[in-house]
Formats: sequence, structure tokens, C-alpha cells
Amino acid sequence: MTVLEAELVDIKARLARLEATVITLAPRPGPARRKRTSTRSVVADRPMTSEEVLARLKAYGLIRDVTPEERKLASEWDALPEEEKEAVRMALDNLPPGPMVSDIIIENRR
Repeated sequence: MTVLEAELVDIKARLARLEATVITLAPRPGPARRKRTSTRSVVADRPMTSEEVLARLKAYGLIRDVTPEERKLASEWDALPEEEKEAVRMALDNLPPGPMVSDIIIENRR
């Protein structure tokens, strides 16, 4: 048996193992498997509760718990009078135009 034939036998054996792994890991088509949706629970056909949505988002690392500093800032904002909140919103809505983010990125790459 030549070196090339030995390598071919080895590649065929590795391919068979990989195919077996893929078959084991691949989802099985058919009526037992149904399409998942973002607003439905995988377990039952009912809308997910807010707690379930938050738990899933945390599990995927898309959100995190609020920090103590964020809680403090939020309570300070809530304590402001409505007129002051509206003034802050108006100031933020009417900021003067500045350079575009894409221009800043291009400039920083030079």
C-alpha cells in the first residue's frame, strides 16, 4: 500500500466519523420538530412572559442586570420635575450637527 493509499483510507475513516457526528447533532426534519419563533415559548404554544424573555436575553448575553450606579442615576432622573426632564429632552433633540461617525472612523484610521 502506498503512502497515498494510506492517506486516502485515513481520510475516508475521518469523513465517516464526521458524518456520524453531523447526523447526531443535526436537527431532525419532520412533524416532531417545529419552527421556533422569537415571541413563542419553545415548550408551549403560548406567548412568552416578560420574565421568560428577559431570562432568555440574559442567557444569550444580550442584556445584563442593572448596576447600582445605573439605579442611582435612574432614581435621580425620576425625581426631576417634568419641566426639567422636558428641557433636557429638547436640548438633546436639538443638538447642533457634528461630523458623521463614519467620517470620524475614517479619520482615526489614517
